[in-house]
Parts: sequence; C-alpha cells; structure tokens
Amino acid sequence: IYSSAEYNYLVISDGVFSPTKSLVANKQIEPKYFNSIAVRGTINRKNFENINYNNISLFLGSNFHSVIYPVNKGNKLNFIGILRKNLSEDQLEDYSLFDDKNFLSSILSNLSNQIDQNILNNLKNIKCFPIFTSKEIYKPKQKNIFLIGDAFFTFLPTFAQGASQSIEAAFELCESLKNGSNEFTNQRIERTKMINKKSK
Repeated sequence: IYSSAEYNYLVISDGVFSPTKSLVANKQIEPKYFNSIAVRGTINRKNFENINYNNISLFLGSNFHSVIYPVNKGNKLNFIGILRKNLSEDQLEDYSLFDDKNFLSSILSNLSNQIDQNILNNLKNIKCFPIFTSKEIYKPKQKNIFLIGDAFFTFLPTFAQGASQSIEAAFELCESLKNGSNEFTNQRIERTKMINKKSK
C-alpha cells in the first residue's frame, strides 16, 4: 500500500548509501571504498589505569589510528580503529565477511603489534565494517530539499569529521529554516570542500 503527503521541506539524512539522494537526483549515486576498515568495540574502564576517562585518547600507528573515549558516565569506553585494508569487489559484496570470525581474528592479529595487548584482550562486542567516502558533493535542484550527515557528504576518517559535521549541519539547517535564509546548502558546500581538502 502506497500513500502520498505534501510537506514544506524534505531533509535527507539516510546515510552513506542514501537511496533517497539517488531518488531525488534521478540517478544512482554511490560512494567509493576508502581502502580502509573500521574496528569498533567496547572496553570496561576498570581494566585500564593509564587512560584519562574524561578525555579522548588517540593512538597513531602505521596505516592505522584509533581512539578510545567514554560512552557515558558509567564504566564503558568506546574503541574505534581505522586500518588501511585493500579489499576486492567480491569481498566488499560479501556482507558475511565482516561477521566472519577468521577475518576478524586476522584483523586483530594485524593490530597486535600496534595496540597495547591489554586493549585487544579486553575488547568486547567487536564489529568490523568497510569505510566508504563520497565521490562528489550533490546539490539538489529543489530549494526545499536538504541533505545532511553522510547522505550529504561522507568524509574521510582522517579528521573524525563525520559526526561533528553532521551535528554542525543539523544546527545550521535549523537556524536557516528559522531565519528564512536560503544560503544553507551553498555555505555547507563551501565548508565541506574546505574540510575535505584539509583531510586529504
């Protein structure tokens, strides 16, 4: 059953593979694989004495960087690492690969000489997934359609700008709609170009 409705605005924020963006653009818009994978997990803070629980800890390695930061005021710390990794088209299309225990073990083994063993031994709820980035910035022709977050542009993971730019864009769009300004998209495009250039 299909239904239709009319609204004053459409805000598209459905992620890096945004089907809504492709629908609005009337063409398939696909991100590109960044030759990197992310490893995410949680750590119990009681297992670490040398980490500042009130701040973000950044670790830099060879073709790898990771961050550890508190999730809340409880005992959980979030861990996320970005590792350079070439994958074939077949591997990228095999979604089960990133749930495969052998694949995950090989990734963790690659990291064992770059991360404190205490961190690896205490990682829980480990997930692994490929990193994709946008090929270009899409500007909607309709003035009442807005894109934010990864649907607008998926940044390189080098400056950890994804989340911060999503929050910033949402705030700016809210202010723009309240003030009746039409400059949101143009200003967001210029800022995105600047940040992406610095990330590269």
